[in-house]
Amino acid sequence: MKKILVVLLCILAAFAWGVSHAAQEALSFQDDEEHNVTWVRHVETPASLHRKMFFVYLGEQDGRTWPRLLLGYNCSGYVFFNKIIVTADGETWEYPVAMADRTHAQTSRTFYEYVDMPADDCRDMLDRVAHSRHAVVKFQNGARETGFLITKKQKECIQNVLAFHDACTGRLYRAVK
Repeated sequence: MKKILVVLLCILAAFAWGVSHAAQEALSFQDDEEHNVTWVRHVETPASLHRKMFFVYLGEQDGRTWPRLLLGYNCSGYVFFNKIIVTADGETWEYPVAMADRTHAQTSRTFYEYVDMPADDCRDMLDRVAHSRHAVVKFQNGARETGFLITKKQKECIQNVLAFHDACTGRLYRAVK
């Protein structure tokens, strides 16, 4: 009951802050009973590992809401990345990644490598990516790298999730144009 009340309060706050009904309907709420957390994702966010992962999602517990960022890729071999580089309209951000923070998986001939990290410290980057004309993410380890263009759909998902997060935390959405 408490979780339902918190989610309803966030939805009401989102409406009050001008987050569109369509943006709210595009969100999925999933209860994690084991950890007592509600996870909020955009419905376009894949439920499993994906070829080009650049997705923001939220956790909610006891009235506190926090953003997370899932970054990764799949290809025919590992890069064993130790740095993520994000570029949006000519502005660049670099994030070092410790080996312990990376996750690897393999299915038949496909290798997945990703990191699931707190997004509070990269909020400015996310705002800029969400409203950029051209954004790219690269996973790098010395001379080895792979990357991809962040799609318009991924940017829209980021915008919706961040707008909902800001409404839940009482902040105005920080749209960057």
